[in-house]
Amino acid sequence: LLKPGELPFHFQPSVPAEWESILLDPYAPETNVTAELVVASSYNSNGCKPHEPGAVVGRIVLIARGSCNFQDKAHLVESAGGVGLLIYDDEDWTTLRMMGLYDPASPP
Repeated sequence: LLKPGELPFHFQPSVPAEWESILLDPYAPETNVTAELVVASSYNSNGCKPHEPGAVVGRIVLIARGSCNFQDKAHLVESAGGVGLLIYDDEDWTTLRMMGLYDPASPP
């Protein structure tokens, strides 16, 4: 977990993303979401099951991609009180199939 005042770090192996330097918008701070980062529990690392009560409240959840739609992952984090999610890809080959919304009437 990142505690207030700590600097972000990279899990190994990792390559810094080009967008990291512009992650927070100094011109529209009201649009920034800042919160502690928590790793999803080991039994739910892909975020496709309900999260443990209280484990993600007010936090951004780090979740592995796969097994369910991104929309499901977002709804599960939101329903558990989380404020955001960060989905990482640990596969050599990536498809965009699960990134789409299966229900446009219910966006996260």
